[in-house]
Amino acid sequence: MNFAPAPVRGGYRAGGARGSILPMRTNAYLLIAAMVTAGCGGPSPKAALDAARSAFNPPPPPPDTVPEMLDYAADLQVNVSEMAKRPEGILWEDILTGTGKEAAEGDSLELAWYGWLPNGLLVDSGVATFR
Repeated sequence: MNFAPAPVRGGYRAGGARGSILPMRTNAYLLIAAMVTAGCGGPSPKAALDAARSAFNPPPPPPDTVPEMLDYAADLQVNVSEMAKRPEGILWEDILTGTGKEAAEGDSLELAWYGWLPNGLLVDSGVATFR
């Protein structure tokens, strides 16, 4: 598998609350916090609300941390458009698929992995056996 840095900040993380009731509740709590802060001689309600929102909604990650926007060493033979992507943003692909029978419950499984930086530097590898 080829690994690339995965976006994990802000709106790039899977399982976000967009479209659910949580953002409305969060905004209501932020509004209440802003009103309380303003009533205590703090910053204006709008400034307090903006500060609270920025804490919950960080800016998107810089382009050099988004796998689809990186340039990869030619010898890695990375084609991002052909890779699978996990909800967490991790890109992966099988570079060698076994030819034996399909694993069934109770079988052992051996998994080998390799992780490279976009510049071609091998930074992780291992073998694990699962029983």
